[in-house]
Amino acid sequence: ANWVNEVRNVFFENTSEHPSTKEDNHDDFQSMSEKGHGHGLTIAEYRCYMLLKLGLVSRTQFEHIDAHFKELESRNGGKGHVTLEDLKRARTSDLDADIA
Repeated sequence: ANWVNEVRNVFFENTSEHPSTKEDNHDDFQSMSEKGHGHGLTIAEYRCYMLLKLGLVSRTQFEHIDAHFKELESRNGGKGHVTLEDLKRARTSDLDADIA
């Protein structure tokens, strides 16, 4: 219970504004919609939007994460997703490249 209180304190009580009181940004909201349909966000898109809104992740960090996903996904057959095994293989090959 103490850990939960500490997390709540870090994310909500130590900020100058509670996230629900910050103004929603139309461009940020639209940019989180992968399909750009304007009808709303999936749960994954909503999580990204809230991380951006809370200032926990920047647009640049999202761009780096997306680029890394696309690289991993293309290395592994362009199947539209990344598995744990894909991540393990990438880590091993990256470590091998660092050693060489």
